Amino acid sequence: MVNDYLYSMPIEAHGGKIYSDMCLESGVNLLNSGISIGIFPKGAYLNGNNIYRGRTGASRILFGAIEKGIKVNLVPVGINISENYDLDSYDFDDRTVNIEILPNINCDNWYDMFKESNTFFDKNNALHGPIDTCMKKIADALGRPYVNDYIELYPKGNVIFSNGDTVLTDLAQSDEFINEYEIELNTRMKTMKKEILKNEMARVR
Repeated sequence: MVNDYLYSMPIEAHGGKIYSDMCLESGVNLLNSGISIGIFPKGAYLNGNNIYRGRTGASRILFGAIEKGIKVNLVPVGINISENYDLDSYDFDDRTVNIEILPNINCDNWYDMFKESNTFFDKNNALHGPIDTCMKKIADALGRPYVNDYIELYPKGNVIFSNGDTVLTDLAQSDEFINEYEIELNTRMKTMKKEILKNEMARVR
């Protein structure tokens, strides 16, 4: 359902830097094509419905787009079902889902800080600026506690390809699998662009 209606692109966080960089670049590619993208999830509603600190993937996409001269808008979106409801186990029912679209966050200053920084620490702080601000605003809007820490990730030890096949992370570092994954990403992007353009033309008519 997500693939069919939301034109999703994977962010493969368990395959190492090569895979994550390919996926993040695909996000930049879509923005560069004039396509708005949604990044989900960021943070989490866990352990008492706390909202946790987001990782820097979204900022890397934003900064990559700015680097290409694209004017980006970071728009925080809060999803609220009901008080003390576990969003991760949500099933379709008659509960009302409230979507809160919050004011745009300007990322230009953090991008300038990132480009001017000479140390890993300073660059990391600049990357965290947009996404930390975004998550705090979502927490405030939903009235949920903000935890300035990451959720714990459980390494799954494999890379998932578009056909559903899984390849162990170590094995997936070979050129054969890297090239296959890159081809799959590019094919998916081309299909998405074609479908979105077709839908947009149909809407205009």
